[in-house]
Amino acid sequence: MNVTLVPFNELFQSYIRYESIDVGTSELCSIASEFNFLLAPSRHIQVILASLLADRQWVRSYIELNRLRLTQQYKRVKLELESIGARVRESHAGFFIWADFRVFMREVTFDEENSLLDHLFECGVFVMRGYNFGCSQPGWFRLVFTGKDSLVTEGLKRIKTALSQFANI
Repeated sequence: MNVTLVPFNELFQSYIRYESIDVGTSELCSIASEFNFLLAPSRHIQVILASLLADRQWVRSYIELNRLRLTQQYKRVKLELESIGARVRESHAGFFIWADFRVFMREVTFDEENSLLDHLFECGVFVMRGYNFGCSQPGWFRLVFTGKDSLVTEGLKRIKTALSQFANI
């Protein structure tokens, strides 16, 4: 496990980003450490982060609140996609949804999947097609649902429009 603390200052605002990366092997860990060119955060930032992490009640409530928000957003996006006829793979973890858009495709092929991907992109939607992740069945797309609510809402609106257009081409 590799843990990185990154202070980020933009327009005189301080942010703390806490990342952990499970690299799996010592070789990958060695390679990853070569990319670590950031300086350690200031002592002040370290003290603030240490006090936050030492407050177990705050950490528990933070995790619980974020789990609740993720669950609510997942359910909202899943319902929206299902309401237009897409099938959504049930999930219990992650920051993305697997959606089956085969119902909008004229033929179920990877070429047609790629055409749908191009159309979605032309409509201002960036998603990943299942082919890129080794899906054996065309028509599956991976959508991230953890952005700002307004961005997710706009993305869903664009997806609905794009899928409706594509199905009627």
